[in-house]
Amino acid sequence: MGNDEQVFRLYFVDAPESDTRFPDRKAEQPAYFGISADESVAFGKEAKEFVRSVLSGKKIIVHTRWASAPVLANLARECPRRR
Repeated sequence: MGNDEQVFRLYFVDAPESDTRFPDRKAEQPAYFGISADESVAFGKEAKEFVRSVLSGKKIIVHTRWASAPVLANLARECPRRR
């Protein structure tokens, strides 16, 4: 695939959002994790940086059925190379 970039949804992987663009998630996630709204965003940022550091520069193998995820299909999600 060369330098093609793909965005994949990871099922059964969860962390709070790292920003406040999604008000419904901003309200639900702190309650689910039992933390404050400020802690939720801070933990989300920490999780994002952790994943970036773990996956950075490594070859990743993805097994997929190429099923679409229409709910999020039109949302531009942040990718490590798009800083």
